[in-house]
Parts: sequence; structure tokens; C-alpha cells
Amino acid sequence: MPQPALLLLVFFGVWLGVRVKIYVRVQSSHNATNWSEIPIMIGMVLAPMPWVLLSATAGLAVAKIASRQPPLKTWHALGDPELKCYMPG
Repeated sequence: MPQPALLLLVFFGVWLGVRVKIYVRVQSSHNATNWSEIPIMIGMVLAPMPWVLLSATAGLAVAKIASRQPPLKTWHALGDPELKCYMPG
């Protein structure tokens, strides 16, 4: 089992990455993005992939439930970390 501090770091990193949006303005268009992928990539380097997947999915679930999104959108968003973790590996 990897260090619990590392898993908590991935959990809170994904939670913070989903909750905080970065707004970019290019001429007249405004785009918003989040950086929830960065803690996943760092965690994949330092911990086994199943643990990172579990921690990232839990962080994403907490963030989506706290933002009161509809259940269908929440379930759809929970599949996203699985694709990000298993595509590179």
C-alpha cells in the first residue's frame, strides 16, 4: 500500500482541480478549464495505478456532489479518471 499522505494529496488535488476553474481570454472568447489531471499524472508516477484511480475518483465524487450537479452528470464525470489512468498505461 502506498503512503496515505500521497493518496490524500491526490484526493485533495483532484478536488481542488475540479472546484477551481481557470479562465482564459483569447481576444473576444472566454474559456474556462480546470487542472484536475495534474494530480492524477503525479500520482501515477509515485503510486500504483489502482490506488491513484480510487483516490482520484473519490476526490471527483466529493467535488461533484458538493457542487449539487444532477446524478447523471455526476456518474458520467466519475468515469473520466478511469479513462485518464488507463489510457497511458
